[in-house]
Parts: sequence; structure tokens; C-alpha cells
Amino acid sequence: MWLLNSSPVELIYTIVALLIGVTFHEFAHAWVADRLGDPTPRYHGRLTLNPLKHIDPVGLIMLVIVQFGWAKPVQVNPNAFRGNRRLGWTLVSLAGPGMNFALAFLSILAIYLGGRALAPAQGLLSTIFGYNVWLGAFNLLPIPPLDGMHALYGLLSYEARAAMDYIGQFGWIIILLLIRLGVTDVFLNPMAEGIAGLLVRAAALLTGY
Repeated sequence: MWLLNSSPVELIYTIVALLIGVTFHEFAHAWVADRLGDPTPRYHGRLTLNPLKHIDPVGLIMLVIVQFGWAKPVQVNPNAFRGNRRLGWTLVSLAGPGMNFALAFLSILAIYLGGRALAPAQGLLSTIFGYNVWLGAFNLLPIPPLDGMHALYGLLSYEARAAMDYIGQFGWIIILLLIRLGVTDVFLNPMAEGIAGLLVRAAALLTGY
């Protein structure tokens, strides 16, 4: 298991990076849904950056140990959205991965801007960068119940959405199986590497590196 090959410092960096990434990811879902008129996340106390409101303890442990886990899903009622409900559902779904990419960008930007002043924190910032790119890219995979599949709901017929909801009941089992077979790596690794490259180049361009 990945955990067995990690030093104590790497383990701490990993836990901190995952807490930040997962917390901001779920908060982004809740915030966008709230802005679109759905009070459900607010009623459930999800409009907060308190990790305890978003973290599933078992899911976090699984993430740290085998790099596969989950958080508490944000409950959303698309019927409460103002305007186009299908578009609203897509925006809420993309908010989580979008937040992860924003965090990754800010992390690499801080490394470039901080220079020697932030040298002691570069290891942590690099870990935050890497895990947020990975979390964002992983959640964009079009597999229920991941955000990538939910983002496509607006393009699907009612029958197709119902089928995806049914498959989503077994989604984590399917995802774990695909991970074990190495299928997700075929799509995930190139996507994550491409996104990481774009973020690094954007940060370098802004800072003159």
C-alpha cells in the first residue's frame, strides 16, 4: 500500500493536502448550489470550510492509504435552482473539480512567487498542487457517481439519467474495479498531466519564470 512507503512528513503533507482539497471541493458544490437558489446545502450546514462537515472519516482513511476514497456528498435539489435547472446542475457538478484546479494553481503560483521565503513550505505546496490536480481530474471522469457524469446530466434524456442513477448505486464498486484493472489510468493520467502542465505554464507566465 502507498502508505507503507511514505515518511511521516509525506504522510502529514498528504493528510493536509487531502483535507484542504476535499473540504474546498465540497464547499464549492454547496456554495454554487446556494447561489443558484437551492437552500438544501445551507440547511445541512455545508456552507462552511470546516472539514468536519465535509469529511467522511472512512473515506479519508481510504484516500490516505490507497488513494481512493470519498467525502460526504452535498445534497442538492435541482428543482430549487433559478433559471435553467439542467445548466444549474452542470455548474454545481463542475464547481468541485474547478475549485481543486484553482487550489492547485494557487499552490504553484505561491511556489513561484515565494521563492526562498517559502522554501520550507514548498514540499507541502507541491503536495497540495499534486493532489488537487488529481482530485479534480479524477472527479471529471464520466463515471457515476463522479462529478463528470453529473455534469453531463443536462445533455441526457430522462431515461438516460434514470439509468445513470441506477448504475450510480454501484458506482464506487465499479470505480474500484476499474482502478484495480488499471482502466482509469488510461484516461486519468494523461488528463491530470495535461491539466498540471497547463497550470504550471500559466503560473510561470504570470510570474515571469
